[in-house]
Parts: sequence; structure tokens; C-alpha cells
Amino acid sequence: MAITRSRLLIVAIALGLMTTATGAISAQGRRGGRGGQPGGGGPDVRSRMDLLTDAMSLTGDQKDAVKARMDAAHKAAAPIRADLDRTRAALAAAAAKAGGGSDIPAAADAYGDAATAMTELEMKTLAEILTLVTPEQKKQGTAPAFYLMRGAFLDDKKWNEIPKGRLY
Repeated sequence: MAITRSRLLIVAIALGLMTTATGAISAQGRRGGRGGQPGGGGPDVRSRMDLLTDAMSLTGDQKDAVKARMDAAHKAAAPIRADLDRTRAALAAAAAKAGGGSDIPAAADAYGDAATAMTELEMKTLAEILTLVTPEQKKQGTAPAFYLMRGAFLDDKKWNEIPKGRLY
């Protein structure tokens, strides 16, 4: 299946926003280091939910609603995760074929479709989360929340930890 224009546009917008959000996140500083004091220089080891809560100043009820939405989206991502695994393996097999492979373009398209579907789910989930917060919370937390959504549903056991290693 070829990548449609709308899916390609979603991926392009998402990548552009991720680039912008990366600068916003890194400019905010990190917690960690000695005793978790600000400016300690260590990596941020808090959960994704803690980071979302801090970035958007979520209330208790909002936090519960965001967690419920993230849990539901993580469950809905199961077939996409399976597609990513399957299409990644197919792409690797096509690339490893002796003499190059005419299968590579089709395998790359299939993998692109799966990666696009995951990005689409992440962005739709973020859009749903943004309906749960006030305009002030959106203003302060959209860029960090956008960055935190990347790869949120890739691990089949948990969404609440920041992934280590590859994202897609």
C-alpha cells in the first residue's frame, strides 16, 4: 500500500513540530543529578506521565483523564506495533537479499505506512489530551507534550516510560 498524501502530510507536520519541540524541551532544563535538585546535571528519570503533568500543570482530575486516554491509545496501538515489527523485518530481509532486491521499495512503503499509522495515533491522542486542558495549560504545555508523545506506544508493556534506543 502506498503512502497517501494525507499521511505524508501528517508525518511532515509531525516531524517539523518535533524539531521545534526539541529546542523548547532542552531549553527548560532537567531535574536529576544529586538528590534530584534542579541543575544537578543528571538525566531526567521521571515517568512520561510525571513529565506531562508538570509540563501542562495538570490537576488531579485532568491527570486521571490523560492517563485513561493514554492507556486506551496504548491498547489501540497493539496492531500497529505488530505491523512495525513485521514490516521492519521484511525491510531488513529485502535489503539483505543478495544482489539488491526489487522488494525493497514495497517493503519500505509498507514500513512507512506502519510508521505513519503510529505517528497518526500519537498525534490524535495528543489532540484528545489538549481538549482536556485549559487554554493556559495548552499554551505552556503543548510543545513539551508533543515531544513526549513521540514513541509513547511502541513498547508493548508500558507507555509511561521514556523509550531507550530506537523510536521507530
